[in-house]
Amino acid sequence: MIQGNIEKSRKKIIEFLGKHQKISLFYHLDCDGIVSAALAIKGIKTLFSSDIESEPINYEDFDQINFKEGAYMFLDVSLPARVYSQLMNKGLCIIDHHALIENSSQFVYVNPKMWGNYTYTPASLITYLLFENEVREYDWMAAVGVVSDAGGKSQASFIRKTAEKYGIKLNEDDPFSMRSRFGEAANMINSLTVEYNKEGAKKALAVLLKTKTIDELINNEEIKRVYEKVNGRIERLLQDFDKKSEVNGDIFFFDVPKKYSKYSSTIATILGLDPRYFGKVIVIGKDIGDDSKRFNIRANGVNVNLNDIVKRIISEIGGEGGGHDKAVGAVINKEYEETFRRRLSELIQSRRS
Repeated sequence: MIQGNIEKSRKKIIEFLGKHQKISLFYHLDCDGIVSAALAIKGIKTLFSSDIESEPINYEDFDQINFKEGAYMFLDVSLPARVYSQLMNKGLCIIDHHALIENSSQFVYVNPKMWGNYTYTPASLITYLLFENEVREYDWMAAVGVVSDAGGKSQASFIRKTAEKYGIKLNEDDPFSMRSRFGEAANMINSLTVEYNKEGAKKALAVLLKTKTIDELINNEEIKRVYEKVNGRIERLLQDFDKKSEVNGDIFFFDVPKKYSKYSSTIATILGLDPRYFGKVIVIGKDIGDDSKRFNIRANGVNVNLNDIVKRIISEIGGEGGGHDKAVGAVINKEYEETFRRRLSELIQSRRS
């Protein structure tokens, strides 16, 4: 089902790109989004002489987008209606794998869910398939993006095929393939965004656009130094989580100290893939400025739809958020923090019972 729809979508994207010489490309601030951007830019540059300006983006950035001349492309980002409604007349293309958005027939929209395919498919793999003719030699890069976004299990066939091609060993006891060279490369890319935020994402993208092989990426000395520094701090935060997290049934709450707030998403992802917390819900909080709070929530092995739950809470108290069934983010006003925690616990418990 996916291949035929990929081919149809590719035609729409090529038509879109042919109409617009200037593209503002926004990509999610994580490894999956960065890899998607690298693959898309490589593909577009092979097909057209487009003028591409790229910028990483996160949920809290939607209202700060600087609208420019030209068309817009969003990768690994689910836009709220108030944003995409302003861009449709300018030219808009979204390549994503989050929950479906409304009115998508009015612009170029690629999301496997619209074809009835709900297999977890990270944006990096979708982007690779769309531009496969142009970026075939970067299948290893797509595999890094897939593994980084916990897609190694759902896309095991692609990962195994790519690993075999490059002689990369996979561990049968590691269903998500994080303890492979794909996972190592993903962690190195993520270390740049953890340490330097958006500037780190830009640096990671610049490195990927120049890099030919996975070995070249893993052996990049500059990234290795950052990774070693970040990894040490992450280990200490994981120890703090084990000692200090608040437990409410099967839900574990933990606030990352302000000076280490940039590690919150990474901590959530690591814990969400930890076998010790299979069947549990991990909620990692951090302060954003004086007035806002961000939560990164993971629920591997839990029969709930976190995206629906978070969307419902936000409809009640305001804020931004969303994502996947088992992995979401939310940004709310701090005055509603206790309400958010309480409603999250209530809704998770009610939908599991």
